[in-house]
Amino acid sequence: MSINKLDKLDWKILASLDKNARASYSSIAKEVKLSKQAVKNRLDNLISEQIITQFITFVNMGYLGITPYKVFIKFQTIQKEKKQEIISYLLQRPTIGVVTVFEGIYDLYFGVMTRHPHELDHELKLFYNKFANYISERKTVALIDTQVLPRNYLIEQKRPSSVNSITFHSSKISSGHLKQLDQQILMILNDDALIPATKIATITHNSVQTIINRIKHLEKEKVITGYGYLLNETMFVSYLMLVQLNTLSEEVQQKMIHYLQTLPNVILIIKTIGDWDYEIGVEAKELTECRRCMEEFREQFSPYLKSSTPLLVHRMLNIKNYMNEEKI
Repeated sequence: MSINKLDKLDWKILASLDKNARASYSSIAKEVKLSKQAVKNRLDNLISEQIITQFITFVNMGYLGITPYKVFIKFQTIQKEKKQEIISYLLQRPTIGVVTVFEGIYDLYFGVMTRHPHELDHELKLFYNKFANYISERKTVALIDTQVLPRNYLIEQKRPSSVNSITFHSSKISSGHLKQLDQQILMILNDDALIPATKIATITHNSVQTIINRIKHLEKEKVITGYGYLLNETMFVSYLMLVQLNTLSEEVQQKMIHYLQTLPNVILIIKTIGDWDYEIGVEAKELTECRRCMEEFREQFSPYLKSSTPLLVHRMLNIKNYMNEEKI
């Protein structure tokens, strides 16, 4: 199915769902002015036609004491089968939270979730010892803070000056202790962000009301920061831009972040430590829209940019941001 076949109501449903992927049919219906059944039918179609490819629970890893890292890889000339073998290896590792395949100066990155630097060292040793002969370049960056921004471009709407963003990692939130039931709930929601509370109750052998209360508690404490989805990368265009600034003054950084928040196509802002300072996710219905957004950013901040490297996203795999310690 082509996105050109989607009508205004489909776009409105996607925009509404982007605010909270666990929102009820009734609340979405009220916002887009359709019946509950019509919303369900259209959403089922968006899923079956793979417009939406995955639903995500955003868990604040900072609260869990987890520091996420990204490892960017450039391959030697390798066969397709070997590349798939490497991806398959990464997908089965319990501390690997995401694998993303690119077109650009890097071929892919994988995200590593660790509580201590030696855990990162152990994971990287395993990987490099197994596949070092196929890698020509690698870079590792640590994630400091993130913002996931609403997809205002879906309904061609400008962002308000004050935007509500979601974080899946923040250094500003101190870590805390989770009850065993809370850990179970996070693991279940990590696998299926839309699973009903009734099913979670059955799996965990608790009452439905207990599950509802615990989820509300996790949301209130900002352990769960939101629920989102991924769009099909073969239908939409997505870039990750690696930005290195020539100054790290607080004034310039805040100015840049506030500017990016006004751009409807910017859906992700990540502060990093490593070879670049920020990663900016840009998404659009068309390639020209993405490129225009990135070019506007470069022009606006050219005095402060040392480099800005775009990577075209081909596939995002195995999105998860909760680590099950029992599997490590």
